Amino acid sequence: MRRRRNRDRNWFRLRVFLILFAFSLGFVIICVRAYQLQVLQRDRLRRLAGQQHQQYVSLAPKRGVVYDRNRDELAISLEVDSVFAQPRKIADLHAVVQKLAPLLQMTPRELQARFTREAPFIWLKRQAPPGLAEQIQRLGVQGIGTLKESRRFYPYREMGSHVLGFAGVDAQGLEGVEREYDTYIRGEPTYLLTERDALGRSLFPQGLQVRGEVEGYDVVLTLDKTVQYIAEKELGRAVQEHRALGGTVIVMAPKTGEVLAIANAPGFNPNAPEGYTPARWRNRAVTDVFEPGSTFKLFLVAAALEEGVANPEDRFFAEQGAYRLGSKTIHDVHPHGWLTLQEIVQVSSNIGASKVGDKLGRERYYRYLRQFGFGQRMGVDLPGEAEGMLWPASQWSPLNLATISFGQGVSVTPIQLVTALSAIANGGYLMRPTVVRKIVDRGGHTVREFGPRIVRKVISRETSTKLAQIMTGVTKQGGTGKAAALQGFEVAGKTGTAQKINPGGKGYVRGRYIASFVGFVPAEAPKLSMIVMVDEPRGVAYGGVVAAPVFRAIAEQTLRYWGVQPTIPPVREARALPLPGPASRPGGEGEGTSPGSVGDLTLAAAESTGEPVPWVVQASASAHAQPRWTPDSPPVEPGGGFGQSKATEAAPTPEPMVMPNLVGQTARQALRAVQRLGLRVWVEGSGVVVAQSPRPGTPVRHGELSQVRLISPHAP
Repeated sequence: MRRRRNRDRNWFRLRVFLILFAFSLGFVIICVRAYQLQVLQRDRLRRLAGQQHQQYVSLAPKRGVVYDRNRDELAISLEVDSVFAQPRKIADLHAVVQKLAPLLQMTPRELQARFTREAPFIWLKRQAPPGLAEQIQRLGVQGIGTLKESRRFYPYREMGSHVLGFAGVDAQGLEGVEREYDTYIRGEPTYLLTERDALGRSLFPQGLQVRGEVEGYDVVLTLDKTVQYIAEKELGRAVQEHRALGGTVIVMAPKTGEVLAIANAPGFNPNAPEGYTPARWRNRAVTDVFEPGSTFKLFLVAAALEEGVANPEDRFFAEQGAYRLGSKTIHDVHPHGWLTLQEIVQVSSNIGASKVGDKLGRERYYRYLRQFGFGQRMGVDLPGEAEGMLWPASQWSPLNLATISFGQGVSVTPIQLVTALSAIANGGYLMRPTVVRKIVDRGGHTVREFGPRIVRKVISRETSTKLAQIMTGVTKQGGTGKAAALQGFEVAGKTGTAQKINPGGKGYVRGRYIASFVGFVPAEAPKLSMIVMVDEPRGVAYGGVVAAPVFRAIAEQTLRYWGVQPTIPPVREARALPLPGPASRPGGEGEGTSPGSVGDLTLAAAESTGEPVPWVVQASASAHAQPRWTPDSPPVEPGGGFGQSKATEAAPTPEPMVMPNLVGQTARQALRAVQRLGLRVWVEGSGVVVAQSPRPGTPVRHGELSQVRLISPHAP
């Protein structure tokens, strides 16, 4: 009996122990699990809990500013109102739709369709026009409200649009720099915070909460706003004058590869890109290819000079304008006999170029073309760059070698051509083209900088100097590009006139051409290199007639804007004339007629009359001031000089001035030239200027009296 009781007692104790152990183990497990949940997994669980009862509606982030090289704003972000609706809070949906539809420029049916969606929050009008938000708020409709969002704005409208690109309604970059550098510019998204009930339905408490706004980085471009404006203005003028389909201009700093301007015509307004076809958004300077025509002869000559197979004085027979090669005949525009290498470039002889190419050989020629960057992307920091087309040398027939020598059977992009041209201008270095200088944060600290980058050395400085000298002959008397000549500067250039490739098959489209001109100035120390292309000009389509004047106009205005002084003496020596004494001038020194008049005669009448008419013009008092752009210029005055930041505003100070060469100009042209310097002028005779005082290049002061003598070009 006792033994039985002891056994029962031991069993009871064991059960109690087991129960206590189980409870203790369970307690320890609970403590460990609680530690895991409360400490180790705290952040994750808090985030999950937030996701269960909170919801975020994404708003457009605030993008960074895009500047030109002088820190002028080209793209900014503005706060605008967006209209939203909370359908569950709207009592009478039909009445609300009838009120809102006219304001939102929608039909009631279109607006009603939006409200049928099972959504607690819907956008009615993103980035609404000014004034709409106030009109909607005055309605006082429950469940309809407005929020501030960021919208991209381009203050100069079409200017630089193909470089800048544009951003979409959700602030994502879609084209141009906006797309290429979107990860830097975009910034962190902004969110509208809402709550959700147990069924997952969004609840919008009173007072909407906006979270998470972090602005994007700012981008500083290599573009110069003023040069960009000049390029677009002159290109647009040429396209209109020649009734062309369009055109492209690229201006580059040859020593650095920095792109100073890219102009495409026609352009588009990035503030409203939806109003244009996608073809208008395309930056044709980097995406489109064309046959370069005679501009390609420069790289043939560069290779021939570098390899020593030809010198500028070497002569080639141009076959009097027709050269039979196999079953084909190569023609020149004008027949020529023996031509030096320099003359081949100057008169743009296809036959001469084909003979130089034959002497160079296809393997060497192909190697240099690849070295210059053709048939491959140049690496410009813009989207959509094309490679162009350059067949391997092993596939070239003798006819292919001949035609590629003068720019047929090969295709290039404008950015390839101007970058390769810059290698000739800078002493032989192929630079990587860039449109962005640096990326900075809101405090102005540099996040990333893009300095000049040498891709490779292509030709020697000696070769580039020889070729530049050859190219200056193109813009002189007897050259195909004399319309590109600039007074006071040596211009190195080359014209091109290329047939357009048939997009539907082989061959070319009859009667359709691309007129082009490439060049750099000053030839001996280039400040800029440039390509001008005009697509399908009507009438005369030669590059020297259509594109060369555009080069001259852009280069002339750009050099003046930078303050670059002339580098060569006047082309034609002028005779100095003694100024007449005060007694011989009508009214004495202090009296003069208004600009553009000769006593009672108009300027046009003075030019047309055959009698010598002495007259004096008094310049305006403000003529000594630094140049300012005309009313059709950008609304902001240009910044500092080339490669410099814009100086702070200060009173203009007179720049040192020299007397220009007026010989050969009409009275109107001479008058405009001296008025720009603030000089008074005594004009004698009519026709064209044959003598002047002071001499060209003589220092002059504002208000100083000058004299010009004119003679009719038809006088015996």
